[in-house]
Amino acid sequence: MDKYSLSNEDQIFLDEFVDSFKRVFLAVPNFMGGVASINHQPLYLARLSAEFGVSAEELFKLFQSPLVTNLFDEVVSTQQAKKLLVVRSFSNYLAKIFVASWLPVINPQTQNIVAIMVDAHPLEVCNISSILARFYKYGDTKIHSLDTGNLSLTEREKQVIFFFILNLDSNSIAEILTQIEKKTISENSINNMFTQQLFPKFKVFNRKALYNKLIESGFSRMMPN
Repeated sequence: MDKYSLSNEDQIFLDEFVDSFKRVFLAVPNFMGGVASINHQPLYLARLSAEFGVSAEELFKLFQSPLVTNLFDEVVSTQQAKKLLVVRSFSNYLAKIFVASWLPVINPQTQNIVAIMVDAHPLEVCNISSILARFYKYGDTKIHSLDTGNLSLTEREKQVIFFFILNLDSNSIAEILTQIEKKTISENSINNMFTQQLFPKFKVFNRKALYNKLIESGFSRMMPN
């Protein structure tokens, strides 16, 4: 028996949603993702297999991994979106790094969640060696909020700290954030954040001192939204 079941009204809405979504995928060339049932079954996958050069079976196996199924259940129970930073080596021997967002699909008539929409964005950066090293060691990692105690940090500062700890330079950090947020983030803005915001907040005068203080404070174990 399925863990979740839909009423007839919700099933009709889901069928119409998937049909409409197929048209959206076909009309937007660079859009990748899909729709999955609340029982973790892929209903429609668009361009993911072709973009990553992997089989549909491999993507289905990823959908069935414990971390992803737990994420599905969180989205269903909370009706809130979740993100996952994935580093995965597929059978073509190519490592793929991408950010996937799981978004609840809610029937406005019943207010019930009927499916999960998956939106995926590959990360294309010049220096990914440190990201690979970290995530091959720990695997796919759920992106959660930082616990910064009494220190007040903006979401952008948390993002920059995360990638800085991975030994990325300002240009690579800007490229990653541009890919994730779909808007241009310049290298100069990242540099200014270090000198005008992070250095004063952590009471340091250079990046080496900032890096050491972050590691000592346990920031290497944390990830931003």
